[in-house]
Amino acid sequence: MISFVGYPAYITGKSMQPEFNAPAENKERENAISSWKNIFFRLDLDWIWVSCWRARNFGFDRGDIVVYVSPKEPYDYVIKRVVGLEGDIVTNQKRQIKVKIPPGHCWVEGDNKSNSVDSNYYGPISKGLIFGVASHVIWPSHKWRKLESGLTPSLLSRVELQEQSPKPRSWLQHFKIIFYFLQTGTRGSG
Repeated sequence: MISFVGYPAYITGKSMQPEFNAPAENKERENAISSWKNIFFRLDLDWIWVSCWRARNFGFDRGDIVVYVSPKEPYDYVIKRVVGLEGDIVTNQKRQIKVKIPPGHCWVEGDNKSNSVDSNYYGPISKGLIFGVASHVIWPSHKWRKLESGLTPSLLSRVELQEQSPKPRSWLQHFKIIFYFLQTGTRGSG
């Protein structure tokens, strides 16, 4: 069910600040609930809802925050913002070159440029690595909200957008997707 619909997850690290785990806010929260710090439910961190359904259908766009398997460390899960989609041309901030995003790939970056390892380091990532889209902030309670899509003006200035035309899936592609998830769902139950 988790891999089909979604699940709650907490955000560690600083790469998505100030969107998640804002520094001043974290100190106040950390002091208030320091006794909860080392248990499974990290209440001192921001929690989000990860929608696996949207990722399965590649239902993400520029500005969406996605969760994916790191192309550098296959056992790490990373959360970043989609900046460019296939066909777009993005300026790599690290190397100061323009990169055209190949088919089946996207460009992702953290909001905190000074503390993020992202496409500026390892290039475009395969859409197949993306398994979730962050849709809502669910903790702390004063930050409950639906996450909005869209790029900031500074990001938009670095991207030459190409019009995306949706390609309808054939019945065979739908069958393969259903078969894959039925097959992976039965592996864990044995």
